[in-house]
Amino acid sequence: MSYNQNNRQPRNRRSDRHKRPDGGERMQEVRRASYSEDNAPLPLNDPFERFDRPTSYDDYDSFPPGTRLYTEDDYYEDEPRNRWIFVLMGIVGLAIILIALLYFVVPKDSKGILGTVRKPVAGVVDSILGKEEEKAKIVKFETAEPYGLTGGKNVFTITTDKSVQNVRIRNENGDIIAGTSNVMDESRKLWTYTVVFEDEFEGVVYAGVLDGETWIADAKGIQLNITKPTAEPVVVTQPPVITQAPVITPQPIITEQPPEEKNTQSGETIEQTPAPAVIVIDADATSIPKAQEEDKQSQVSAVVVSTQAPEDTQDTFNENVFSASVMPTAQISIVQVAPDDSGISMPESQLLSTEESSNVEQAEEPVVETTTPYIADTFATQTPVVQVEQAESQEEAAPKAQNTVLSTPAPVMPSFSAAAADSTKPSNKSYKDSVFLGSKLQKNYSRADELNMPAPDKYTTYAGGVFTFRGDNFRRNAAHGEANIQRKQMTVMWEADLGSLRTSSGTLYGVGWTGQPAIIKWSKELREAMNITEEKKAVSPLREVIVPAQDGNVYFFDLNDGVATRKPIDVGFPLKSSAAIDPQGMPVLAFGQGVSKLTNKTGDIGFYVYNLLNQEKLLFINGRKNKNQEQYATNGAFDGTPLFDRSSDTMILGGENGLLYTVKMNTDFDFANADGMKLTVTPDVLYQRSKGKQDNPSLSIESSVAMYGKYIFSADKQGFVRCIDSTTMQTVWLFDAGDNTDATVALDLNQDDSLSLYTGTTVFNRSRKKGEAVIRSLDASSGEENWKFTVEAKYDKSERAGCKASPVIGENILSNYVYFTVNSVKEGGSRLYCLNKNDGSVVWQLPLKEETVSSPVAVYATDGQAYIIQADSSGLLTMVDGLTGQTLSTLKLSGQIDASPAVYDDILVIGTCSKDPKLYGIRLD
Repeated sequence: MSYNQNNRQPRNRRSDRHKRPDGGERMQEVRRASYSEDNAPLPLNDPFERFDRPTSYDDYDSFPPGTRLYTEDDYYEDEPRNRWIFVLMGIVGLAIILIALLYFVVPKDSKGILGTVRKPVAGVVDSILGKEEEKAKIVKFETAEPYGLTGGKNVFTITTDKSVQNVRIRNENGDIIAGTSNVMDESRKLWTYTVVFEDEFEGVVYAGVLDGETWIADAKGIQLNITKPTAEPVVVTQPPVITQAPVITPQPIITEQPPEEKNTQSGETIEQTPAPAVIVIDADATSIPKAQEEDKQSQVSAVVVSTQAPEDTQDTFNENVFSASVMPTAQISIVQVAPDDSGISMPESQLLSTEESSNVEQAEEPVVETTTPYIADTFATQTPVVQVEQAESQEEAAPKAQNTVLSTPAPVMPSFSAAAADSTKPSNKSYKDSVFLGSKLQKNYSRADELNMPAPDKYTTYAGGVFTFRGDNFRRNAAHGEANIQRKQMTVMWEADLGSLRTSSGTLYGVGWTGQPAIIKWSKELREAMNITEEKKAVSPLREVIVPAQDGNVYFFDLNDGVATRKPIDVGFPLKSSAAIDPQGMPVLAFGQGVSKLTNKTGDIGFYVYNLLNQEKLLFINGRKNKNQEQYATNGAFDGTPLFDRSSDTMILGGENGLLYTVKMNTDFDFANADGMKLTVTPDVLYQRSKGKQDNPSLSIESSVAMYGKYIFSADKQGFVRCIDSTTMQTVWLFDAGDNTDATVALDLNQDDSLSLYTGTTVFNRSRKKGEAVIRSLDASSGEENWKFTVEAKYDKSERAGCKASPVIGENILSNYVYFTVNSVKEGGSRLYCLNKNDGSVVWQLPLKEETVSSPVAVYATDGQAYIIQADSSGLLTMVDGLTGQTLSTLKLSGQIDASPAVYDDILVIGTCSKDPKLYGIRLD
């Protein structure tokens, strides 16, 4: 086929590319021509080819071989559309969605970036919607010191429901009271306002908060009473003269100090500065018949020491006015005694008669030199006892008094003694005791310095917080003070991060069982002497939260805001017990270790005592067998929390190695040296090793001991509940409870002065087939059973079923009841029981969906009401009416709870033990 140049179609130009060809019908003609019968189709025609090809070789006249046949579509392009409109609409729509999410989904009080972004966005949205922003409200306005002194700091706490810019306080006339405001959290909802009153003040003060540019006042005020400090007391007395040899440990009597005193010879009035109270020494009432005691009061004299000041009103130490919280080794020089007509008593064998004493020269002025520790901002009502040695003559009497030794006495309390009944004799279980001092076996041991644990209200020398597990030596509860509860609600006040530690058996988090914090109010002198941060040294009063954790650290926080008060003590191995502080307020901390094997190392395991002045270790008791310690059981952990007997400076505790320890601390506390305060101990470790019809592992003491007088009460893994005479360290009586006893035994003084012991078992080894947890009341004097209450529970090899939590012994409005929590009950979950103390009958019961090993806590309100708060393993806190069991409110925390709470006034502290562990401060409102 010939190629005709003349038949060639004109080429399209690039300039014509966007033109609409007017010969649009040409291609249709080409297509029609290609399908004529005279034209043979090409063999490789593809109907899906993008470009049209000639269907016949005849078309090569116009389209030579190798030339592609283009259509007008190849040169045609759509004109560009206005796409920016759609892009803009998409951006606007996305912005609306984001604004809606920020406004409706992100909480108003959210922190972080989202919270920061939400605030301006919410303001714009509210203005568009015509919605007025809610003004801040004052949720709580309070002070720990409604009664204060001029020149001292008065700290007020103001809590709002939203962030505010500032706070202030005004009087009843609307005048602003000058002070310093300080924001305590990032949300700016918790503030303090510190005022120093230079003049006396009595009246109501009101809080105000600055929201934006508007000051908002609270209609509810605080009655405040600020007075001038009481002048130092001046006591004019005479020195004692000793005629006989016996050394006495008298009991204190508190009486009013007479404002004036007359000289019996001249009749002139001797002016004296009034003192708040005086302490006078009386003989031990238990050692003198009552009739004889009355006869002696008209002819004897006693030492008079001014010791008491209004509670919670002083923040400085007056060297001439000292607290009664005194070490047995503390020294004080006293050269005064009260005149015979003071109306106070002392055994006549210790002092001269009235005629003899009248010949002694009167001291010109009182002299009191003391190294006695001023233990707290609150003065103690418990008083020191003066041990007076024999004087060979009148001339030696006054000099001897200069070196009088002071010890902290046991308060007057009901007489109590214990003896086994036929059914509770230790020999029934072939039970035998051995006593060791170090590695030396003590035959026929008898303690020279007897222990004498007081009634629970006198366990501490001042009302300064929660000093040990379950509060005191009766182990009744873990709450201090009263709460002002109005709404019956619980809210998170603060939270603090805790850590974790990998062990050979898994990772442990936060605070485990028992894990109850100690909460202590320190004195100003101790705050300044301890290694607390400078910021927290300035806080008055400072209430420090101390909690041993499973990550191997002991943490320290301010109860008010959850901010760390000092660096943690890093032991390096998981800690399991609760914290215990010396009940005199000395800076002594004790706690136990739970695990010694980590993934990369194995260490010692035992019990620790630390000096809180500098966080140095004072004592470590090795829980394993060693050259100084003989034991049957091999577990060296310490789950229990100790008690301190302040009358003898002795620590008492039991270990999982089956040993019962009494440690004479021999503390030397140089309190008077404010610039170089020092504390040392030279401990004497004595322990009892005991065993009956039981295997070695069952000797383990996993609970804490209770104590009254000289008697120690303890329970072990076998289920043996015992009463031990601490003087001889021999078991007085033994009751077989039937199975492992992890719940700490609790004591209660009845109205007839008898002593009851409450205990509960877990479902572990001996009772696993029956599946029963048993709650009992025992007669603490004989070990005989008063009543028992049985609950069906499911066996758990981890020892968590049954009574793992320790009970609450009801007081005040709840004084007829005892509260036990039973875990893994037959129906599932756990159950809180309120039982009648008299017969064990059920008053009410509260089913809990989740399991729990956390101990309940009773909170007593200022209006006389009482509440029980129970935590479970899901992190849920439940507040119920203590009388009816009615659920009043709940609060869900993030994480599992095994630890037990502690309460100081209206703040509850508790920790979690799962990933991302926290310690929470909960406001009881």
